Formats: sequence, structure tokens, C-alpha cells
Amino acid sequence: MSAKLPTTHLLALAWRNLWRNSERSVVMIGALAIAVAAMLFLIAMMRGLLNDMSQQNLRALPGDLQIHQPGYLDDPSIDYRMPWPSGDLLAELDGVGVARWSGRLSVGAMVASEREARGIQLIGYVPSREGQNSFNEWRLIDGDWPSDDSKGVVVGASLLEKLDTQLGKRIVLTSQGADGEIADIGARIIGVYRAEMAQLEERLVYMALPAMQSMLRSPDDIQQIAIFSRDPSRLLDVQSRFQQLLPSADIQRWDQLNSYLSAMLDNMDAIITVLIVVMFITLAFGLVNTLVMAIFERVKEIGLMLALGLKPTQIALMILAETLVLLLLGIAIGNAAAGLALLSLRDGIDLSAMAEGFAMIGAAPSLTPQFLWRDLWMCNGIVSVLGLACSLLPAWRAAHYSPIEALYRD
Repeated sequence: MSAKLPTTHLLALAWRNLWRNSERSVVMIGALAIAVAAMLFLIAMMRGLLNDMSQQNLRALPGDLQIHQPGYLDDPSIDYRMPWPSGDLLAELDGVGVARWSGRLSVGAMVASEREARGIQLIGYVPSREGQNSFNEWRLIDGDWPSDDSKGVVVGASLLEKLDTQLGKRIVLTSQGADGEIADIGARIIGVYRAEMAQLEERLVYMALPAMQSMLRSPDDIQQIAIFSRDPSRLLDVQSRFQQLLPSADIQRWDQLNSYLSAMLDNMDAIITVLIVVMFITLAFGLVNTLVMAIFERVKEIGLMLALGLKPTQIALMILAETLVLLLLGIAIGNAAAGLALLSLRDGIDLSAMAEGFAMIGAAPSLTPQFLWRDLWMCNGIVSVLGLACSLLPAWRAAHYSPIEALYRD
């Protein structure tokens, strides 16, 4: 004769059994909560770091799409230049798929003050086409951004300090001209900007495109055409159209220009999944041990249930229900703890003490966690599935006890 236990009674029994040894249950729930909170917190920090790295890199490399002469990316010199767009290319650039575009020069150069000299990246752009924040979101702390006919330069605050000079002073810029000879120009510092990364402040110097063309003795020439798409999701179509129009040109999307960052973004979910699984595996031993010990303590009780007609399947379901209650409590507390921790850090964490180390990986010395709901569901889902999987063996053992052997077991 067999008995059937209603589901509500099964859950009630699982809840009662869970608290028969409250200390052990509390420890296990606490361990689960700490693990879930740590997972969510670490994931949010990783996402925040990656997001910051992507923003910093994209500010230094603006545009959804860039057009260059073949060979420029391997050797970004003035030798790989092109004329200002005209004809069919200009018509396509002004077409419906492009939000805005601009031509630029970007060459390695030396900058020298009356006291110091440094290697920099000199960028010439058209302020009226791009605006002062096209390349970055740096904060101008002194002076002004250049106008189209300006002959001055805007430098970073860190570079200004390294050169031991100040706003309004003249500096000398030196690079290779279009004719292969040394090209130099004296320019006045008209603006100083502040970036989150001192590394970029020391490297990037901006000036108006006409002044830079004059310096390099290359009037009307540019090295790159930067394109901002109206719809980034259709960037492949935009790239395809320009590639058909300019089959010999090197046309690359931002993710191709920065393949390392693109690979990190593409594989982020896989990295997070592996991280959750590895962290939970270490916790699974404790969970299995807790369930096995709980079963050993209740062998006679389980034998009595079987003798009274309870089906082995229901015994197994009861153990699984205990695990489920344990998991739900741990996950709920862990989610709440992670939420409070991330909420308290919504304004970011100041890591200026490790600024140099963060600069080496292209991140700013401040870190703002990035929370995504899909990370919450993925973390909770993986923990729940793995937790129930870990309880299958203890549940199977409990369901396969012989009633007689269980009742007379010491």
C-alpha cells in the first residue's frame, strides 16, 4: 500500500526538516548568500571595468567607422594620406546612413618647451564639423578649444606639467612633412584639458586641421575619414557600401580597430558564466555535505515513511524541496546584500592610488559598478540549477533505503 503526500504538505515537511538543525542550516544559507552576493558584486565590478575601458578607448578612437589608406594602421605617418572627399564619396558621406563625418590628420610628433621635450600624438581636426568633444569628454580646465582658423594647440594638464610650461606659452611641434623632410611649427598653448587618465593627457595634443596641414606641407590632405552612423546596428551595411565605393581603401569598424576590446565585450557573458560555475563548484561540496549529513541523521525517520507507504519518489522530492528552500533563502539574502553594496557604490570607487596600474590596461582610476538584470537572472538561475543538481545524489540515496534496514539501523 502506498500513500501520497500533497505538495503543500511536502513543502511544509521540507521547511520543518530544514530547521531541525538550525545552526547548520543558517551556516549553509549564509554561505550561499555570501557566494551569491560575491558573484553579483564581482560581475558588476567586471562589467564596470570593461565598460570604462571601452569608453576610454573609444574616446581616444572616435567614430563608428574609419577610412584609411592601406598601410596607415601599420605606419600612421603622413605618407599614407588622401585628398578631402569629393564626388561620389562626398555624396555617400552626406547620405542618409551617416549621422556626421569628418576628415583628420593624426601623426606621431615631438613637442618641446623651453625646458623639456616629449613624444606625442598630434591630431588635426575640423572643430566646426566635430565640436570640442568629438574625441573625448575631457574637461577643459583653462583656455579655449581651437576654432577652424586657429593656429594654437590644446594639451593635457599632465603634459603641461611634464613640459614645465603654462597656458599662453609657445611650444615647438616637430614631425615628418609630406615631402619627407622635417616639418616643425611654433604654436601657442590656447587650452588645457583634464582627462580621467593621465596617460592620455600626456599623449594627445589637438590643433585645427588647416594649421596642421600647413605644418606638414600637405594642403587639403587628410589621413582618415571618421564616420558616425545613424544606426550602429546597421554598421555592417554602411561599411559594405563604402567598401564597394572604395575597394582599395582600408575601411574598418571600431571593433576591428580595437580587436582586443571587441573580443572582451563579445566573450563577457561566457567569462561571467565560467566564473559563476567555478565559484559555485567550491560551494557545492558544502551543500552536498549538509544534505548527506541531514539524511544520515534521519535514516530511521525515512525508513518509517517508506514503511508507512510513502513512495521513494516523494522521499526524493522532499530532499529536493529542502534544497530548493535552502537555495531560495540564500539567493534572496545574497541578492539583497549585493543590491545594497552596489547601491552604496553607485557614485563609483576612487582608485587613484592605483592610477598607473589602471592606466596600463586603459581604464580610469575610478570604477563604477555596472548592474545588468540579465546578470542577476543568470547568476540566480545557474546557482539554482547547480544546487538542485548537487542534491540529486543525496535524494537518490534517501529514496533507495530499504525500510526494514533503515528502521533497525543504529
